[in-house]
Amino acid sequence: MILRFTIVGLALMFAVTALAGRIAEDDRIADPLSRKNLILVELFTSQGCSSCPPADRLMGTFTGSKDVAVLAFHVDYWNRLGWQDPFSQSAWSVRQRDYALAMDLETVYTPQMVVDGLGEGVGSDASELKKLLAEARQRERPGLLTQTRTGVDLRLLDPIDQAAELWVAEVENGLVTQVERGENADRTLHNHFVVRKLTRLAELRAGTRGLSRYALPEAENENRHLVVFLQQKGFGRVLLAQRF
Repeated sequence: MILRFTIVGLALMFAVTALAGRIAEDDRIADPLSRKNLILVELFTSQGCSSCPPADRLMGTFTGSKDVAVLAFHVDYWNRLGWQDPFSQSAWSVRQRDYALAMDLETVYTPQMVVDGLGEGVGSDASELKKLLAEARQRERPGLLTQTRTGVDLRLLDPIDQAAELWVAEVENGLVTQVERGENADRTLHNHFVVRKLTRLAELRAGTRGLSRYALPEAENENRHLVVFLQQKGFGRVLLAQRF
């Protein structure tokens, strides 16, 4: 009996050690920043708008930020006024209008920033952005998004109180455009965090908690990265965000 107990005990010990080794290995592959939730700032902008370059520059200051992820959505409703923004998509204009409905705003405009899906303001207003970021830093987050070798883990420590959607945005930096016509004619524009694709990974029901794993697409080139975010359905609060 003693011998059998010892063998079983050793087997159990080796199994636990192996499991701990796998967990430690997973920890090593994880991006250290993935242990900290980021604040999501969405900028609605256009190369056809003369007021937008200052907002684009302001958002560019978050390059390498450890607590803010930026998504720049180039809307298409400026395209009819002389310059076709090469990064614009009609879907981004729809996204902005949906925010306007959710926030009970009378109109859409550029440049507009939306912070964590809750606060909004003129995208070039640095003092307003500072205030919105300070408010966002005070909010409790229900979990974490953690990078793994195969994708992303969504760890909900607290149950979410309403339905939410998990999104992944493919974002490109280092974009330079010589504008030939429109309000920014003859200007060279530098754009950061330009959203190229936005894909819904999953929909979560109210009350969901625990751990789920999702595969992520690969970015198309080295100038692109992924931003994953969990947002309350109906253009509500952004609960979690992370850059990969």
